[in-house]
Amino acid sequence: MPSILIYPREYVVPEARRLGGGETVAADVRLGEAWYRGPVVLSWAEVIDDSRRLGHGRNVVWHEFAHQLDMLDRASDGTPPLESRQQYQRWSTVMSAELKKLRSALRLGRPTLIDPYGAGNESEFFAVVTECFFDRPVPMRQHHPELYALLAEFYRQDTAGRLAAAH
Repeated sequence: MPSILIYPREYVVPEARRLGGGETVAADVRLGEAWYRGPVVLSWAEVIDDSRRLGHGRNVVWHEFAHQLDMLDRASDGTPPLESRQQYQRWSTVMSAELKKLRSALRLGRPTLIDPYGAGNESEFFAVVTECFFDRPVPMRQHHPELYALLAEFYRQDTAGRLAAAH
């Protein structure tokens, strides 16, 4: 059974990297990570910090659990298990277009609502747009309506609507 490991603060993981013809070990500082059929690892200091800075678009808990959802189908590819072929087609169309927009904006040096970390690959894109969906839902719905609608359907909630109703 998967578990959740909580470290007091960020932690260091040795990572082998190739340099030229050799290999070296470097330290990779992390705030969280998720493993297929394994634990979710979180920095408690980051969890607390994220809970105090609502609306900044980042949240390590939502990020790492989005990875867990993504891996439910045994692949870390930015597409969690969906209900229908139509939903998979729409997911692919919207997510691909939005990832392309993010990468283009970053190449042009334009600021983005979506965390630039998501430009790395489809899996990280799903994780960062999940963070944005829960932590910055009103701007997301305004600037990325198709992406917002896709995530609202997947998560079965209207986070922007709920926030607006609370005010």
